[in-house]
Formats: sequence, C-alpha cells, structure tokens
Amino acid sequence: MAPRGMLEIFIFGGRGLKNTDKPGNIYCIASYKDEENRTEPVECDNSDPEWNEKFQFTIADDDIDDLKIQVIDEDENGNDDDPGYCSISIEGLLETGYKADIEGTEYEVFRGDEAYGDITVSMAFFPEENNDDEEQEDQEEQEDE
Repeated sequence: MAPRGMLEIFIFGGRGLKNTDKPGNIYCIASYKDEENRTEPVECDNSDPEWNEKFQFTIADDDIDDLKIQVIDEDENGNDDDPGYCSISIEGLLETGYKADIEGTEYEVFRGDEAYGDITVSMAFFPEENNDDEEQEDQEEQEDE
C-alpha cells in the first residue's frame, strides 16, 4: 500500500539537449497523474537551460505512476517543438512510507528510443501524518501502564 503525502520535485536544468532552436525558449511540463506543472520558459542560446523551479504533487492513492517530464522548445510562431521526455519511477522513494529524498540526479531525456540529453531533478517525499496510528500507539502505551 502506497503512503499518502506530498511529492516535491526541483528541476535544476538540462544538459546537452539536442534539436533546440538557438536561441530559443525552453520549458518543462512535469506531470503526475492528473496534476501538471510548467516551468517558466528560459531563453537559452545553447542546449543547457537552467530552470531552478520547485513543484509539488499530491500522492493520494495506492496506484503509483511514474513522474513524467516533457522538455519543450517554444517557437515564436506558436509551433512548439518537443525535443524529448523522461519518465522517472518514484516507487522506491515512496515504498518505505517515511520522509525520503533523492538529491539532484541526471535523468536521460528521450525522443523516441534515442537519448537527447539530460535533465537534473531532485525529489522529496513528505508522508501525510496519520493520526489514527498515533492514537493507537497512545492507547497501547496507556494499557501498558
């Protein structure tokens, strides 16, 4: 059973992202289930954008999905290019049910089956406090006295 709580992610930036228009405005869309967050587009004249943005997602049920991040190259004419995506498993982060975090880690960005660069993301999980468990522990302590 997956714990309920809050998943916090921090998207640092990208490295070596291919097929980006130079100069261009690059942004990410991070999504978990039906929640979606978008970084501000950053003007970038190379393939190494920096976003440095934090987002939170609610973990509310037992069915754990991967965190998905799209990297998008915004065009002035409104036809945004989609240089890539990555899918990050969060199951290991949630499985203990305790507060846990993963420091900044590089994840490969793919376009189809080919790697198109990396993005660096850190994650932290903050479990929801369960008052029922605390009340049960208090009752057990009182019975032992």
